[in-house]
Amino acid sequence: MTNSIFESTNRSQHGKDNYRIKSRLEANKKRYCSCDDCLNNRDNLSIYCRYHRDRYRRYGHPTLKAPTEGQLKALEAVIKNWLENNYLITEFDKEGFKKSWGTSVIQLRKNPKYAVPFFTLEGMSGYTTQTKAFILLSWYYHKQGKPIGAAMLRYMAVRLWSQLNFKMGQGKKNYAKELHYFVNTITGKFVIRHAGFSKEKTDYKIIGWEEPSFLSSIEKYKSSKPITERTVKRVGLPKNKAAGIARAIGAELRVSVEHAIGNQWFNNSNLLAKATKALAS
Repeated sequence: MTNSIFESTNRSQHGKDNYRIKSRLEANKKRYCSCDDCLNNRDNLSIYCRYHRDRYRRYGHPTLKAPTEGQLKALEAVIKNWLENNYLITEFDKEGFKKSWGTSVIQLRKNPKYAVPFFTLEGMSGYTTQTKAFILLSWYYHKQGKPIGAAMLRYMAVRLWSQLNFKMGQGKKNYAKELHYFVNTITGKFVIRHAGFSKEKTDYKIIGWEEPSFLSSIEKYKSSKPITERTVKRVGLPKNKAAGIARAIGAELRVSVEHAIGNQWFNNSNLLAKATKALAS
């Protein structure tokens, strides 16, 4: 009796969920994208059209332009200067920060065995998104020799930039969640870009046709043969996969930075003043 009631309840809830989904799909066909001045209809269950939905997934925001490399490098210099001259005053402060930062770096390095070959993430790998994040971080550190501290500093620069420039995507709620979604995406893409995680792909392009060198009554010798050009290029993770992994990388860097310096450093008035000046110049 209990099982039949439980199954009946599940079926009832499943039916309600299906009805809500169908109702929203029908309603979305008549609704415009939530982004200002966009007259495209919403895509599937999203509050955005296909273009803005894809941009939100790939870049962490439907419309906001990501910070430039120049801006982030300027902010990294500001953060270093602020740490050395304003935040870390006493030798005790410096020693404590050095230890906490070093611990965070060690936790992110992981074992070199995490740097598995590219093909292991193709298709259904079975790895969790967090494990994929550690795989890319291992490639970044163990394969490319990039310092983990630089990735943590990049997270800080993106977070500081967002403190001054981030705006909620139209139609979205929960400011803190959306801000971290954006910061984690941009930071993780930095690590992926410098991790060298890629494979060689060979393509053959037809550049012309070779006519038969002699007349023949046999059909296969009468047709022209294609002249092909072989090209080899390196390809990375497809964008739809890379975005989710990027956010997972950003989330791990966020935890490490918060372990090293807490989660209020970006509200420091002195730091914000320095950052504002750096971005204005």
